[in-house]
Amino acid sequence: MAANGIAVSEYKSEEDPGQKDSQLTRLVPFLQFLAIGHRLGTVENFSAELQQLGVSTEVGGDNGEGFEKAVHARFAELRKEGKMPVLQRGGRATLGGAQGPTLWNRMGLGSRRE
Repeated sequence: MAANGIAVSEYKSEEDPGQKDSQLTRLVPFLQFLAIGHRLGTVENFSAELQQLGVSTEVGGDNGEGFEKAVHARFAELRKEGKMPVLQRGGRATLGGAQGPTLWNRMGLGSRRE
């Protein structure tokens, strides 16, 4: 298991006639999450986020399927808690899933009313 990173197997185009590069495309949502979360200040430690997934970070064995499932499960948890970082139109980053009675609350700009 890669302790501080994600290990992918060597890409061989002759073995991927559809040029899907499945391992890389399965990593993209997690990498986007890290970038947006870092921008918001909610993701500070890359290694800690990998450990939160609880799955091997060597994605070559199953072509990244297990990693992808773990990422989707983690995203579901974060959405449920209102802590999923989201990049909005215009480049503004906010936490998705925020609740409240007004648009300002849902954008994460107002205090929550009960």
